[in-house]
Amino acid sequence: MKNILILSANPNANSFNHSLATAYADSAKAAGHEAKLIRTTDLNYQYDLVPGLELEPDLLKLQDQIHDADHVVVVMPVWWYGPPANLKALFDRLLTPGFAYKYPHPWKPLRPFLPRRLLKGRSVRIITTQDSYRPVAWAMAMPIGWSMRIATFWYVGFWPVRHTRFTRVRFADEDKRSKWMSKVARLGSKAK
Repeated sequence: MKNILILSANPNANSFNHSLATAYADSAKAAGHEAKLIRTTDLNYQYDLVPGLELEPDLLKLQDQIHDADHVVVVMPVWWYGPPANLKALFDRLLTPGFAYKYPHPWKPLRPFLPRRLLKGRSVRIITTQDSYRPVAWAMAMPIGWSMRIATFWYVGFWPVRHTRFTRVRFADEDKRSKWMSKVARLGSKAK
């Protein structure tokens, strides 16, 4: 059984996006996994990255939860082909040197390019919702794929990093949304 941390980044607690995060958490728990669901907007911290600013208690606690997790799930809407501001701010403040990475890289040829990645041994599932058509979402979401999958999670050691996209959400009927919820529930039960 796995220890799973689910981050729900939609500020609207009544959103379909947050319902997906809840479905993942409930299904994971029902399958015997330990699952903790956190709404990122409920965390109390200074959004701006200011030199010398110490981490607030909520961020220190979240670092401990990430350290203890086998699998992290990030559920977020895609706005302007990027993550919500609260999630970007959270990563800016949370993934700090000494916790997520450390210089220099132990292998000399990589020292100019990469730090030592301190969060190895954990996997990530990114679940995104957006209103674009699937081909447009795929093409335009390449920046999210690179920034979240590679420049954020892989950079600090998470792997594999998987991405599940739900598109045309605003126009989806109840049957379609129910199928998506079932898909997320299956992912939760398998801790994938």
